[in-house]
Amino acid sequence: MQFSPSPVQSGQQLINTSGTVYVDLENFGFKTVTLGAVTVQGSEFALTQNSCGTSIPELYGCPLTLAFTPSGTGLRTGTISVLGSDYSQPHVAILQGIGISGGVGSLSVTSMTFAPQTVGTKSSAHKITFTNTGSGMLTINGIATSPQFFTKTTSCGKTLQPKASCTISVFFDPTLQGILVGSLSIQDDGLNRQHTVALSGTAQ
Repeated sequence: MQFSPSPVQSGQQLINTSGTVYVDLENFGFKTVTLGAVTVQGSEFALTQNSCGTSIPELYGCPLTLAFTPSGTGLRTGTISVLGSDYSQPHVAILQGIGISGGVGSLSVTSMTFAPQTVGTKSSAHKITFTNTGSGMLTINGIATSPQFFTKTTSCGKTLQPKASCTISVFFDPTLQGILVGSLSIQDDGLNRQHTVALSGTAQ
């Protein structure tokens, strides 16, 4: 007997709201398995419906329904277990889900091309606006440029209120000639957790 899938992935869920997760308890053996109580560990997961009853016939599966209600952002975990007559130890599956805020990050551009720039000099700033279009607070976990030919300054702090915006200034500072490409990336705890702007410029 085993849980399927295992681990149980519930995906993304807004914090303090509930989503439904399904898992099957399957008996691949050739005799009926008597079941004990199904136990869920982890305060953010709860069993809401058990269609298995007290036994599972041979070569048969039955569904269990769980609720996932994250209290915070990021990866949340728990376990589901049941003791069956087919084995002396409980059968256990890991429960996993991701809590996200009600914030939704949005970039004003997704690509940026700099004018030709002399090696060893720095361009003027090209500005990007990052806006929280969602209804909840957005936590910004990181803003970075890569590779070293592109640098940035920003007015963005650690958090962004609903409907608020901040500015990221990107500079092209080449150290070798040629067509150079890179990226600006932003990570947050909202619905679209990763944002990228493609950067390019010609160094002469």
